[in-house]
Amino acid sequence: MKTRQIGLLFAMLLLALPAAGGVIGGYEAKVVTEVFSYSDFGGGDVIFRVNGPIRGCEGGFWLRPTDPGFKPSLATVLLAYGSKATVRVWAYDDEPWPGSPAPTCRLYVISPA
Repeated sequence: MKTRQIGLLFAMLLLALPAAGGVIGGYEAKVVTEVFSYSDFGGGDVIFRVNGPIRGCEGGFWLRPTDPGFKPSLATVLLAYGSKATVRVWAYDDEPWPGSPAPTCRLYVISPA
């Protein structure tokens, strides 16, 4: 009886995961190829793109000035862009940037590769 209940609970969990979205990326080292800073849209949003986009984030990644880690994240993006250093990027695929028709994911983590 318990095995059946656990199986049912597991199946329900699997069905709920795709709808919930989550954090994706970080598996491959990427190079930042473009950086866009919007002075007005979103109150100063920054968008960046990498070579070989991550599936689900083909439009790149975005961060907003109100994010608690905005300044260190932006510094990492700009340093990587200027030096052509590789980075690993993780992002929320369920928070697309409203200014792009292509899926642009909100940054979760960026780190040197």
